[in-house]
Amino acid sequence: MDPINTVQDYTAAFNNGDADGMAACWGEYGSTLDGMAPHVWTGPTAARDWYRDVLIEGEHHGASGYALELGEGDRAIGV
Repeated sequence: MDPINTVQDYTAAFNNGDADGMAACWGEYGSTLDGMAPHVWTGPTAARDWYRDVLIEGEHHGASGYALELGEGDRAIGV
């Protein structure tokens, strides 16, 4: 799968709340870096673990309804 399709698939899975779909786009050695503690998630479960932690953190702050929108160039924007 090419990188653009992978990003599109990951974005669609994220927007659908599909942690398994996000994980399917991740490699065995993938990692996520975020400002939210614990800041780094690695390995084959990184996508699922990060998403789980996002939902927990969001619940504490009253945030929900997360969505990503792909724009022009090389960035995704949380909307």
